[in-house]
Amino acid sequence: MIKNIVFSFFVWCAGCDRDALDLCSKKEQIKHALFGGLVLVPAILGFFSMTYALSTTFGDVGIIYPVLGGLVWAMIVFVFDRFIVSTFKKKDNILKDIFSIVFFFRLIFSIGIGITVSHPLLLLIFSETIEQEIGEMAILEKQRIDSLYAVSINK
Repeated sequence: MIKNIVFSFFVWCAGCDRDALDLCSKKEQIKHALFGGLVLVPAILGFFSMTYALSTTFGDVGIIYPVLGGLVWAMIVFVFDRFIVSTFKKKDNILKDIFSIVFFFRLIFSIGIGITVSHPLLLLIFSETIEQEIGEMAILEKQRIDSLYAVSINK
């Protein structure tokens, strides 16, 4: 029961027609369900990414606004990613696929989504290193300014 619901949801995420997919082999059905899972992953990462970004940007506004912002961003990522996957039509030649204008725009859009989803997560992961580097740069800048005005300070 639950397995069928999850499978149907993943197939829907992939943008597949369930009636047409029921006529295919089990292997093909599993492949399309996995496509749906791949569509869901960036949306989940987008939710956490935007929630973190909003919570660090706005500070103490509570949890509801970052979570709502994360949900909105996750839905945007999900809808666009589902559109990309569900509208892909394979040509008879891979070179025709790669050099089509539709493929180019999908590739650019996918790269954009990847960057916007991953950037806040990278800031979270490397926040200690970034703060340490900023602290070291501030100390070096203070020492540089002190050395420039050391003569004036001594007078």
